Amino acid sequence: MTVRAPSRLTRRTIDVLVAVASRPEGIGLTDVARESAVPKATCHRVLTVLEDDGWVSIDPGTRRYRIGLGLLSVVSGLLGPDSATAHLNEAVQDLAVAAQETAGFDVLALPDVAVLVQVAGPQLIGQRPLPVPVRQPAWRTSTGKAMLATRDDAELDVLLPDLGAQPGGPAPAQQDAFRTALVRTRERGWATTVDELEPGASSVAAAVRLPGRVPYALWVGGPTFRLSDGRLDELGALVAHAAARLSATLTALGAGPPPPPPRPGAPPGTGGLPPVGEPAGAVTRPDRPPGGPAPRDDPAAPLDRTPAPTEGASPCLPSPTSTASPSSRTVS
Repeated sequence: MTVRAPSRLTRRTIDVLVAVASRPEGIGLTDVARESAVPKATCHRVLTVLEDDGWVSIDPGTRRYRIGLGLLSVVSGLLGPDSATAHLNEAVQDLAVAAQETAGFDVLALPDVAVLVQVAGPQLIGQRPLPVPVRQPAWRTSTGKAMLATRDDAELDVLLPDLGAQPGGPAPAQQDAFRTALVRTRERGWATTVDELEPGASSVAAAVRLPGRVPYALWVGGPTFRLSDGRLDELGALVAHAAARLSATLTALGAGPPPPPPRPGAPPGTGGLPPVGEPAGAVTRPDRPPGGPAPRDDPAAPLDRTPAPTEGASPCLPSPTSTASPSSRTVS
């Protein structure tokens, strides 16, 4: 399959729109140009067209841009009860319940990741979800590691120096350490950060794979004192299983086959996710008799080819949502 790169103007328009979307409180023209790396004059022309179509709005007093209601005409199909967004929000909520920690869903927006969905865990001391979307440096997050671990060495040879050239980017020695972390991520299927984005905060993430690309990742985060090495391993297996199930669901919504059913005997409110503390093998691939049929909750099992009840839903561009607690902080 040949993947064509978008035109320069298309790429710039997307970058400008992402910069505005990442600042729900509003953003001025100069900051849009800086965050999108698009010349200020070009930004102004792009924003003028987007404003005319209602995709962005501008406050006449502060001259700050925000996402406009006109964008709903494009994403309205993602907001229904059986849409990709609904399944995505449910997956994050189920993960927060199963992990008993804050959970979320990120998209890769190099040089950053953008937190699109987050649900606060039940713990009194935990991460503080911020208004979404919120951008964080990809190289300092578990989701960035999870998604970039799917890139080959040739891509990383170009990508890592580019990240290092960004303000606050990784120095050469940090790039080497990051590569080592990507190798470990590929081996076990999930990535971790411990006190990397912020002291006292740790997280674990796994990539959500769609056909031909890996644009998303699920994560669980909490205070480092509660997320010890053993606990991170348990949560890593849990998140990897949840990411595999969500990958199947989003692929099904885009291609036709339905997602696998919930895990048999799963307690209510966990979405079929195994409880934390269950052996990793039971989380990522349940045992089965040699030569026997694959269990239906096995992410590697072939999907039923019965047509999906909902057609036309796209797994792209989920609506940013947050179930926030006023006293915890986001680290993905």
